[in-house]
Amino acid sequence: MRANYSELQYPCGYAGCQRRDNPLKSSFFDLADISLTESNTFCTAFTISRIPAGSACQAQSEAKPSRTLRPTARSGGGGRSWAVLLPISNNSNKTGQLFFWFFPPGPEASLDDLIFWTNGAPGCSSLEGLLQENGPFSWSYGQAKPTVNENSWTNLSSVLWVEQPVGAGFSQGTPNIENEDQLVGFLQQFLDVFSELKGKKLWLTGESYAGTYIPDPKQDSQFVDIANHIYENPTLLDLSLRGMWIGDRTITFVGDVVQEEIPAVDFVHKYQGLFSFNQTFLDYLDQTATACNYTNYLSTYMTYPPNGLLPLLGDSVEFADRCDVWDDIFYAALIINPAFNIYRIWDTASSEASSINAS
Repeated sequence: MRANYSELQYPCGYAGCQRRDNPLKSSFFDLADISLTESNTFCTAFTISRIPAGSACQAQSEAKPSRTLRPTARSGGGGRSWAVLLPISNNSNKTGQLFFWFFPPGPEASLDDLIFWTNGAPGCSSLEGLLQENGPFSWSYGQAKPTVNENSWTNLSSVLWVEQPVGAGFSQGTPNIENEDQLVGFLQQFLDVFSELKGKKLWLTGESYAGTYIPDPKQDSQFVDIANHIYENPTLLDLSLRGMWIGDRTITFVGDVVQEEIPAVDFVHKYQGLFSFNQTFLDYLDQTATACNYTNYLSTYMTYPPNGLLPLLGDSVEFADRCDVWDDIFYAALIINPAFNIYRIWDTASSEASSINAS
């Protein structure tokens, strides 16, 4: 559900304004306000701020907020953090803005690194990662209030959760599949405001669709293309790109075929009691897996040390139409259990209701 921006914005038209009385500020963590001198900006404390294109540098040069990368407190999952919209360019003709939530490093974390995180889909909110996966606090389904995440990535370094590309989550603008320029442009604006991060080591991280070859099909990954763009244009960002990490990645043959289609039937057999498919459907799955060369593929080729490149199943990196057993399993599971969840296959409608009532 998208937010009602008119309810979240708090205009402030005077220099150096800071709102500490924001009714949306939660008690379990302390969101710091960004003070800017541009007249048509908005203070932020888990509100959505609009910063006109080109204003970030001006705001910084006129009256940069007094801010250092003080470690965030681990108790309460909080400490100071910053959440705001920033433009993807200082060009006023480019109106897109990306929403981010930035947390400084924890008490024992590195002060020399900056981790960038985005969720997948494409278009999933990166707040899912922050609130349910690797942020300093967790607020998952069924929880009445957040809890401290002892495994937060802020224990490693500063972390920047970004809702990208334009159109994802709270980010604003017309969605555009070509996003390496908009992300680099956003990071330029980010460094203008958070200039103390200049020169840090940058790590590009994400999950799922972050591994898809967008926008250049010659590349293996969205991040490979973004990383190449930064690497081949070293003067664009005052950051030292050091590497990338992609979890549960979707990368053509590896993601769609090797990680999804090939292991799907074995997975069903492993959890046959949960899926509750009849024998006729199970026989169909086994016959299809054999005909599509899925059977024994993992045990033969997914070995360590590897025997070489993973062989294709045909003359394409895609699976044949008749070999889409993953979708066959998914839709059959929905017939038996309308609340079927691919990430939590034991969930049912009754278990979801019980979780909500318990909270």
